[in-house]
Amino acid sequence: MLADPGLIRLPPEHVTPGHAVVAEHGGKAVGFAVVLQRADGDAELDGLFVDPVHWRRGVGRELVIRARCLAVDRGAARLWVVANPAARAFYESCGFRHVGDVETQLRMAHLMNVDLAGVTCASPD
Repeated sequence: MLADPGLIRLPPEHVTPGHAVVAEHGGKAVGFAVVLQRADGDAELDGLFVDPVHWRRGVGRELVIRARCLAVDRGAARLWVVANPAARAFYESCGFRHVGDVETQLRMAHLMNVDLAGVTCASPD
C-alpha cells in the first residue's frame, strides 16, 4: 500500500465523525481509522493508516482504542479486521485474535477480531 497509495479508497460517507477517527500531531493529520457496521451487528475496522513517519509512537494503538469505542457506541460485540500479515503482531498486541485467513485483491490476509465486552469509553471533552 505504501507503493500504491491509490489502493486506499474510502467513500466520502465513511470519513465522518460516526465512522472515522483522526489522529493529529502538531495540527496535522497523521493517521485515521474507519469503522463500519457489519450485517451481523458487529463492527469492522475497515481502514487503519498511520503516516510511516509516526510509526512506533503509539498512534496506531490509540486509533485502535478509539475505533473500539466507535464500535461499542454502535452496540457491536466484536471488532473485526482483515490484517496484512506484516501487521498481525501489531493487532495481536492490541488484543485481536487470529480466526482465519482470507484472500484480498493483493494477497492472503489474516481475519482477526477482538471481543468488546467490558470496553468502556470516556466521552471526549
